[in-house]
Amino acid sequence: MKGIGILLSLIVSGIVLYLTLQNVRSHSNEGGDPLGLIKPIEKAKKVQSIIDLSAVQMAVQTYQIQQGAFPKSLDDLVNAGHLAGSQIKNLDYDPESGKVSAHPE
Repeated sequence: MKGIGILLSLIVSGIVLYLTLQNVRSHSNEGGDPLGLIKPIEKAKKVQSIIDLSAVQMAVQTYQIQQGAFPKSLDDLVNAGHLAGSQIKNLDYDPESGKVSAHPE
């Protein structure tokens, strides 16, 4: 009876291993990302860029309300403590209109 249990365990383990390997192979054929992590990471970076853009635009508006004028540069917002320096990377800013846009990569 013990031998049958071990045999069934080996068969089930073999099936699980086979299915796992098939899944890894199918993903690796789709661009070399066997764990499927590249797309979620790219998506997370895009979402973070949108969040940063919104935060910077809101900081520009807050600065304009408090100071009565738009900041001369995004560095003014960093120096005033409204933003972290990393948030203004890859962003374009128009001090005349106060508009912030993503810099094309």
